[in-house]
Amino acid sequence: MENCKICNKEFKNYNSISAHIRHQHKITSKEYYDVYLIKTKEGNCLLCNNKTNYINIQFGYKKYCKTCNNPKTKEQYIKVYGMPEGEDLFNVYCSKIKNSMTGKNKGEENGQYKYPKKVINCSECNKEIKRHGISENENYFCDINCKALWQSKNAPPKELNSFNIYKNKIKQVKLEKYGNENYNNSLKGINTKIKNGTLTHNLSHQSILANTFFDKLYEILPKNYKYYFKDNETFIWNNKKLYFYDFECRETKKIIEFNGDYWHANPYLYKIGDKIRNINVEEIWEKDQIKNKTAINKGFDVLVVWERDVNYDFNNMLNKCFNFIFDTEVRI
Repeated sequence: MENCKICNKEFKNYNSISAHIRHQHKITSKEYYDVYLIKTKEGNCLLCNNKTNYINIQFGYKKYCKTCNNPKTKEQYIKVYGMPEGEDLFNVYCSKIKNSMTGKNKGEENGQYKYPKKVINCSECNKEIKRHGISENENYFCDINCKALWQSKNAPPKELNSFNIYKNKIKQVKLEKYGNENYNNSLKGINTKIKNGTLTHNLSHQSILANTFFDKLYEILPKNYKYYFKDNETFIWNNKKLYFYDFECRETKKIIEFNGDYWHANPYLYKIGDKIRNINVEEIWEKDQIKNKTAINKGFDVLVVWERDVNYDFNNMLNKCFNFIFDTEVRI
């Protein structure tokens, strides 16, 4: 058990005392140690009398400074360990350095080992420079400007560049397959589709119920009209935004939107103030209204079909959509 010297409160270990001092007394453990626990001559190196580093409230200060604790020169070893033990330990230290991978190419100078530097000429301006670990097959430069000039002069031809080889292979494949080496797969027929108001999707974002509903609707519709739905949805540009619509009959200018109860916040199931995915339902309704008004402003009539209504009476909703498109009724 340890007691706090300020309030005399008992603690099980030194970590608890340190936390208590920081939070209750608003002082650091070093300040606390310097006032209540420090010993005479503590905080100074036992050999050179230089200041030492503070460890923690349990161990206080280190006994030796960095130099004395980790000697590297012959004088430092003798100062720490005395004669002849310091000289013997220094010789052991030197032998370890010589046999190590980092000490094989080092030279001895005043009891310390340094990397030797060799004099070579800059590959660009021929200026003398010093470098470590020189290799015969490498080029060396005095600064980055010389390196850039040398690379610009000695760069391999463009046709031998690996990236250009890859690009040329792609162009060759496009030329063989499409008859145009600059053919862009991602923009295949994009200009034509923008003019027509259609854009092909790789995957439909609609639910299984919505796809089933529109497949059944397509079966009962006359086939002398064009219909855009599923992976061939129609879209409208408005204020740099792209709005896709679930089902469209271009000749009759009718659009049908299939709204899921959850993703579009069915007003029959959600009230003002509710949130879906941390979004207020009012924001969801506002986005849907803007989307529908965009189609209306382009001359389309819009019918919204809710998931709840389709689940409740599938055939009745099919009749409603057929009547909406052609203003006539059919019974299923």
